[in-house]
Amino acid sequence: MFVFLVRQKSTSVLIVEIPDINFENALIKLNIDDVQDGNLLKANAEKITRLNIQNFNISNLEGIEAFTNVVSLDFSNNQLKSIKISKNTKIEFFVCNNSLDISKNTILERLSCQNNKIQTICMYKQP
Repeated sequence: MFVFLVRQKSTSVLIVEIPDINFENALIKLNIDDVQDGNLLKANAEKITRLNIQNFNISNLEGIEAFTNVVSLDFSNNQLKSIKISKNTKIEFFVCNNSLDISKNTILERLSCQNNKIQTICMYKQP
């Protein structure tokens, strides 16, 4: 008797959750996403090197970590209070209006925080 086990690849690896409707609408407007369903194909995020999502009234950037090839990120003039970009290590140009930790963004060349509600910038190097 032969038993075959088929293991299906988990969709959680292929899909990134985008819980903020305004963030997803921005991605749709930029033709990065095509359906407002709270999800984004990870492959679509990985193709992006420049992301300008300013003035979209975004309050949560959960899912930004999937944009691993982004070198330029501008999310100024939104409603964000914090952002985690520790997995976005290729960022060279960064425009924000938030509290942020850039300690792992070792190739960052320019940081601009204008028209913002910034409370903290963490730039210390992790051991």
